Amino acid sequence: MKKKVSKVIKTNNEISVYISISNENLDNILRENKKRKQEFIEFIKNFYIENICFYSILLDLENILFENISEEKIEDFKESVLKTYSKSICNIIDEYKNIFSTELEN
Repeated sequence: MKKKVSKVIKTNNEISVYISISNENLDNILRENKKRKQEFIEFIKNFYIENICFYSILLDLENILFENISEEKIEDFKESVLKTYSKSICNIIDEYKNIFSTELEN
């Protein structure tokens, strides 16, 4: 079974988002930065989690747009979008890591 980027679970009282931080995109960016300060590593993880969480909720809210589409196709679409977004977030981190790191060190 493939590991999902995230899963949104809704109840009457709350919305919970479960995010896998064990994926190729995040693993690569963490590995490339493993010699940096722990504060920066935590920043990377938090930045990733916050963005994936936000986008997961947005995608889940779009269920209304998928009325006549099978559940399986909807889930495949969402997972594809989240994988792409996961890669994009890590590219942003990689592109701006020196700026982020400098801010945390000051």
